[in-house]
Amino acid sequence: MFSASRAGTMHVSDCRPSSLWWVLERDRSPLRARPAWRICFLRAGCFLLGMVASLAAQPALVLDQMTEAPPWAVAERLLIEAASDGVQDFFDRFVDDRGYLKCVERWGGNDGADDAMENFGGWTLLYALGGRDSVVDLYKRAWEGHIRQYTQAR
Repeated sequence: MFSASRAGTMHVSDCRPSSLWWVLERDRSPLRARPAWRICFLRAGCFLLGMVASLAAQPALVLDQMTEAPPWAVAERLLIEAASDGVQDFFDRFVDDRGYLKCVERWGGNDGADDAMENFGGWTLLYALGGRDSVVDLYKRAWEGHIRQYTQAR
């Protein structure tokens, strides 16, 4: 990367990163005080230079053939679809039109109002893994209903 001569100039000939850090640390001395932004800028530049150099050395990956999905991936996709169906079934059975959970609201008897929403905990993860858009839409309806339901119950 860079090296420093005694005069404080930097040369691109040396590949030892320690020499650049020596310059940066030396510049912190009271005799040669540099603005903090210059030090940060120099360190960021060194980091970016190293990143560019490492990326340039990486081989390119070329995908030019279509292949069939492996059986485990097909099974995983079917599982995600079945779970998305299960979300819809659960919502239809246990949540009313307002988004309220069909239950007895309890404050303080158990852990509190958050217990009711634990039933919906994995829905956002299912959506992130590739579940249908309806999964997150139903979650949002249940969340908004939950907030209204337990606010009124309080």
